[in-house]
Amino acid sequence: PEHAFTAAQTTIPTLTKCCPNTNPKRHWSAEEVFFTPGNNDGPHNAIFVEQDNGTKAWARLLIDNSIVTNSLGWNYTRTLSEGEEIKNVSQVDFFRHTGYYVKKLPYLRGPPCVGNGDDNQCGGCFAIITNTNLGLHHFDQMQALYADLERIEGNQGIAYLLGHHPWIAPKMIPSRYQHLMRGVLSGHIHQAETTTPPPELFTQVPAISQNAEDTAFYIAKIASSSSSPSSEDQYRISVDYNRDLFVYQGEAGAAPNSTMWQLRDQGGSENHRSHHQKLMLIIIGSVAVLTLIIIGVIVAIIRRYQRHRLSQWGSVNNLEPSVTTVEEVRTAERLPHRHHLRQQHQVEEEEEEEEETLGSPLATSRTFALQNHPNQLNTASQ
Repeated sequence: PEHAFTAAQTTIPTLTKCCPNTNPKRHWSAEEVFFTPGNNDGPHNAIFVEQDNGTKAWARLLIDNSIVTNSLGWNYTRTLSEGEEIKNVSQVDFFRHTGYYVKKLPYLRGPPCVGNGDDNQCGGCFAIITNTNLGLHHFDQMQALYADLERIEGNQGIAYLLGHHPWIAPKMIPSRYQHLMRGVLSGHIHQAETTTPPPELFTQVPAISQNAEDTAFYIAKIASSSSSPSSEDQYRISVDYNRDLFVYQGEAGAAPNSTMWQLRDQGGSENHRSHHQKLMLIIIGSVAVLTLIIIGVIVAIIRRYQRHRLSQWGSVNNLEPSVTTVEEVRTAERLPHRHHLRQQHQVEEEEEEEEETLGSPLATSRTFALQNHPNQLNTASQ
């Protein structure tokens, strides 16, 4: 919540220093730490989106501890809200406003350079850290990403991309530069997945917090092959859920115990995933049963309404029809109209018979006599 970060300028540095056992610099050097902005690292979805207190606090902390530096000497262009451009923005200043930065991995040299290249400038493995809170189409960040991929390609290097949201990070790499990528990593959903096949090489990494789908972490083995120095399968990050995942065996909610991590193929359980899967099956089954019950009740109400309607129809027409369907109800309602039509047809038939009778020879002669000899008819009648 936003109110929790009103004192972020002092809160965030204090939280990172209060627990020395969890401070990453206790175990790794600054150049080995890669901070990726997430949606819950400040006011929700806001870190490094606006220059709020949370953003400023994180920027100052990471820059002061040399986790983000100007060591590559790369510059960028930043666009102001009025549309004005600021050129030659340093890595540190660009990070302050976007959360985006690039670092060269210290212990991976990458594939050897082709030609007469300086080892200090040529090749290398680079980590590109993106701020997916900005979305997929943030102009400044995407321009910086394209420029850095161009630089890495020009240096005959390779790259890894980190982005918090899994539906954004894998889509940030243009196909033009896909050959440079050796891995894309995201978090956010608190569960682990096996690395997808190339060229995507996307790895869904788990969370190390309790009550996650997978409270776990991966250890990837990155190898190079001297026999095929130009092969694109070198330095890939490719992990398997069933072989490379270290799972926390401790009980959720209990005090963390660093001795409770176990490699999954050595007996490590599926942690909370199996529990959540069973829970989801129970929920789905319950919803299905409830749906069937509701459908049954609706059908019963409809049939009851039909019977009631037929009962009313029968009392009005002094009938007791055995009707159970809507179509039969409609048919029954049309019966009086059909009876009236039959009566009308019968009257018409009788009138036609009478007309035919009047048109017989006897009727014709009697009509002729009445018209031509009225006196004879009167005398006969007398």
